[in-house]
Amino acid sequence: MASNFSARVAFHRGLCGLSQVALAERLGIHHTTVSCWESGVRAPGVNDLAGIARALNVTMAELFLPVPNTDG
Repeated sequence: MASNFSARVAFHRGLCGLSQVALAERLGIHHTTVSCWESGVRAPGVNDLAGIARALNVTMAELFLPVPNTDG
């Protein structure tokens, strides 16, 4: 089951126009790691959170908020 974090990474990645591969390249990790984060299979380490936030141009706190409802 995906968490707020998983959904937020996918949401902000999309807003930035990044593929999972492109985000992974920015972070210097394998793209399957991003896929695992977004599917809720794995969570990043504490040391990775700042890099993820920087790459997505958000605060670390924003990565854990609920995804905004964009339905009409």
